[in-house]
This record gives sequence, C-alpha cells and structure tokens, in this order.
Amino acid sequence: MSECNFNVGDRVQRLEGKEILGVVKEVRAELRKPGQKEAEASEYMIKVLWDSGTESYFGPEALKKV
Repeated sequence: MSECNFNVGDRVQRLEGKEILGVVKEVRAELRKPGQKEAEASEYMIKVLWDSGTESYFGPEALKKV
C-alpha cells in the first residue's frame, strides 16, 4: 500500500519538469478490489489546480509540498 501525505489545500510542485506551483484540490483513493475500503487503498491520485489555471492528476510520488 502506498501512503498519501497530501491534503486538500496543500501547495505542491512537480518533482520533475517545470517549477510551476499549484494547490491540491482532491485526493482520490484508487480501489482495486470490490468491497475494498479506502484505508486499504493501493494507489492514490491527486488533483492539482496549477497557478496557470490548468488542472491535472498525479500520483503522490510525482509531487512535493512547498
């Protein structure tokens, strides 16, 4: 199970690429099995609203808090 240390409202930046900042808008637990609970999630997707106005999804391993 991967851990997700991001919360809605956190300021973030991509680890690679452009150094644009953004704000976490949503943290989604990706459930793989029927009946699986969110606490047992194996993957997370983080929706980010970038300062440029673009929204995108990333895994927690691709972002860092600033």
